[in-house]
Amino acid sequence: MNFGTERPPAPLPSSASPREVFLHYAAHRRASYRVISGRYHGCKNATKSTDGFFHTILFIGYYGHCMDYVIHAWVAATLYSALFSILNGYNLISADLSALPSNSFFAVTTTLSLLLAFRANRAAVRYWDARAFWGVVVADVRILGNRIVSNSLLAPENEPLREDSAIFLCRLVAFAVTTRNYLRRQRPLLFPDDYIGLSLTQSELQRLDNANHICNENMQLLWRSLRTTFPVPSGCGVQSALAHESAIRLLDDLVLRSGGLERIRNSPLPVIWTSNLRFYLVIYFLFLPFLIINAAGYYTILVTSVSAFLFLTIEAAASDVDVGPFQATRLNHIDCDAMLLRIEADVEHLLEALYERND
Repeated sequence: MNFGTERPPAPLPSSASPREVFLHYAAHRRASYRVISGRYHGCKNATKSTDGFFHTILFIGYYGHCMDYVIHAWVAATLYSALFSILNGYNLISADLSALPSNSFFAVTTTLSLLLAFRANRAAVRYWDARAFWGVVVADVRILGNRIVSNSLLAPENEPLREDSAIFLCRLVAFAVTTRNYLRRQRPLLFPDDYIGLSLTQSELQRLDNANHICNENMQLLWRSLRTTFPVPSGCGVQSALAHESAIRLLDDLVLRSGGLERIRNSPLPVIWTSNLRFYLVIYFLFLPFLIINAAGYYTILVTSVSAFLFLTIEAAASDVDVGPFQATRLNHIDCDAMLLRIEADVEHLLEALYERND
């Protein structure tokens, strides 16, 4: 499948070290990360929350407001208020609600406000959890990589150990790539250009492609690689044993954090919470024209349309996060590509340290 990436560089000879292979394909691999990132995260001019006050209001755009989730509801509310105002103007319907208790609509408004606040809060928690999990993955890769480099320093003359350590570091990047692709439900999950130069054999790539759960299979590759990179022979020193135990805990933590990200991706909020909120939104906009038509006249259309936009975009923002905030084409989702590029940059630095200190 062609995603628009350029041809990869010419392959290196088989005698090339894992670091040389990693660096040789780095530019092509990073271009592959970004090429399917869509119109927002791949754009340097994308609006960010740290931009100016009016910039974030005026230039966030249709998808930034998540209007694609609620455009039909907004149009329906606007057209309903227009039809109601026209019929009322020709005295075809009566808008006299004086018989209703004065606090009846206030109860609906209060309930709606509480539900919107709850919905927005739950969405913020999901986004924050996802962001925190990704941050821990970046930190764990950094710490685990330093453990691997430090372990290699204990035997600077051991060339096979250095090569195995470099392979393990490259496969940490492969794990991050796999996690990102899985969270995005990207098709294909295994896009070869994402993995080029990451020390995966053709048979290992095939196993990943055929795996029922690609993240779990990638973690098995890491475990097998760790056993050759961080062996603990009998009678080893206490320091080596503690370092080995620390590496195992960090790898376990990577599994835990990727599992947390998967939970966010696969477990949206219970449908009843969303259903109740949307039901109250419908009730609100059905009765709003009745309450303001006598005072606002034909301005009822404008008031209803603006109110619908304000309320519905809150619901839309929550719905956008509820699907799992990992998509490349959504402005408000986590920039997983930036996380991946950060991990790749850290691994590149660790590979340089691994070879410089052993040379």
